[in-house]
Amino acid sequence: MNTPDRRIRATAARGDRDGSRGSGSPCAPVNRLDPRPAVPQSSAVGSAGGSGRDRLGVSVVIPVKDDGVELERVLQDLAAQTVAPDEVIVVDNASTEDIASIARRAGARVVFEAAPGIPAAASAGYDAAASPIIARCDADSRLPRDWIERIEHRIGRGDVAAVTGPGDFYSDADVERDGRVLRLLSNVYMSSYRWGMHAALGNPPLFGSNCAFRADVWRAVRSRVHRTGDDIHDDIDLSVHLGRRHLVAWDRDLRVGISSRPLDRGARRLRVARGWRSLSLHWPHESPLLRWRRRIKWRGEFRAEPALRRR
Repeated sequence: MNTPDRRIRATAARGDRDGSRGSGSPCAPVNRLDPRPAVPQSSAVGSAGGSGRDRLGVSVVIPVKDDGVELERVLQDLAAQTVAPDEVIVVDNASTEDIASIARRAGARVVFEAAPGIPAAASAGYDAAASPIIARCDADSRLPRDWIERIEHRIGRGDVAAVTGPGDFYSDADVERDGRVLRLLSNVYMSSYRWGMHAALGNPPLFGSNCAFRADVWRAVRSRVHRTGDDIHDDIDLSVHLGRRHLVAWDRDLRVGISSRPLDRGARRLRVARGWRSLSLHWPHESPLLRWRRRIKWRGEFRAEPALRRR
């Protein structure tokens, strides 16, 4: 049983990345919260209150490269959650800024990943996660106070392997726009991503700034995901592998704030190119036509066999 003012123990994985990983064994649900009334929140990650019910537990993974100011903000958001994460893992992807110190001050665990690119950094964080649910956000994500609570509740129902939701653009130093314009652009951007990728994948895509999945499902596919290179979107790549035999839910109420930097014209071109690359490198065996055929067949088996619903 944790004390009311529990903090997530700060640890650092130095040198060999494997030295920082968890055991990889499934974690049984335990009661990780003090059943007494929540105490006032402190600035440490994991200090927020929560209910006394049995929990699955959530590890939050944040891949970071030189976004120290943004990282401090998202760690504050995690410290203010209605249900505290069991651990926060910050993956320092060869940053020139002192990301590790920022993370440790907030009570987060630090994993170092020298291989460049978000695919390598995110995968290292997922490998190191110790809780039954792995949640993912970015350093520039802005999280509502019930983000962890919603994730744990949705996956805890047992009918899906992963859940994801949209992002809402906010103005930042690079892009200043009227709030109404940003809302419109957010809807267009997220709808294009959601339905375009769904058509190509046969299942809802994960959105890397706002997603979560069961740790056992990650262990089932981690040997097949692409971990190297910076020319693909890691969330699309993971969606390809998860969606073959696992249900992914798109929850429109699971929302986070996201930077409006993707609206830059150059950034848009780069994202489209990476998205195309993320899909095409799996073809022809994972072409849209074949995926839809398999998906329709599997959904029929899913409805006929209740045991499949735990997958």
